[in-house]
Amino acid sequence: EFAGTFATNYTSTLNQIIIYPNPTKKHLNIETPINLDPDGVIKIFDVSGKLIRSCKVKNIGANKEHKIDLEEMTYGNYIIMLEINGREYIKSFVIE
Repeated sequence: EFAGTFATNYTSTLNQIIIYPNPTKKHLNIETPINLDPDGVIKIFDVSGKLIRSCKVKNIGANKEHKIDLEEMTYGNYIIMLEINGREYIKSFVIE
């Protein structure tokens, strides 16, 4: 569950992870302007903390972009968490 993870390991890195467009309709791009461990996990939660989607990503590094398809998700507010090397990078986004 997101709430427990959020409370114990949250890393504030608002300027290190870039997501766009936000709000979005069909996809979300994630950019990491810092060098991170090459592999990680992307998790998407709804605002109640329910895990909606989780996927492994490879080759996360400086200035690399990762595109996530959101077409099957409903309108609303979400939280995206990028887990890399034991750290969590968290942002919120909106699907309209």
